[in-house]
Amino acid sequence: FLMLRRPPRSTPSNSSAASDVYKRQSYSPVTRVIEAINIFYLLLDKGSLLWGEGLGGWFNDQYYPFPFEILGGSAYPDEHILMGKLFKPHGTPLVMFLKMGLLGVLIYYFIMLLFFKETYLIFKNVDSRFWKAVVLAILVFLPLFFYKNFTSKLQVFFGIMLAIVANIQTLGLRNAALIYVKHGSHVGEQCLPEGKA
Repeated sequence: FLMLRRPPRSTPSNSSAASDVYKRQSYSPVTRVIEAINIFYLLLDKGSLLWGEGLGGWFNDQYYPFPFEILGGSAYPDEHILMGKLFKPHGTPLVMFLKMGLLGVLIYYFIMLLFFKETYLIFKNVDSRFWKAVVLAILVFLPLFFYKNFTSKLQVFFGIMLAIVANIQTLGLRNAALIYVKHGSHVGEQCLPEGKA
């Protein structure tokens, strides 16, 4: 059972619409907390805390109702609210928790930390200023993607970042034998030819 509230019938003025936007933005952290509570108790009741509900998993606010209007807002599609099935919580951690449980969250973040580590090593070893700037930009945005990577547009962008890092690393490995060794490091370490841009 999802707590539903009818939206107002009157057309809101510009000032009231702006006020509604402000209120919804201020509700955003509360929404995430309520989502986490409901997902946790849902998985606990179903005995799927470790592995989640699968890709088609959904939740609602039966355990801890939303204390504000969600119908007619931008947080969830209205058709999902009317069905009483919310398929996409906010933030990658909650999406992973709902769909794949605690194990999925741990595996996802372990892979992301490995990717961050490898990207940092590439940043340290790259010689080209251009590629160094590109990799630095990726490093700066990675923590944001770890948390917000739950929409198709962000996932495509994240895939492009992965491809850039993989190509930079491939270039470095391919040309490693041609780059002279500095500070006693052995051939085969990740490095890039100077001036590649």
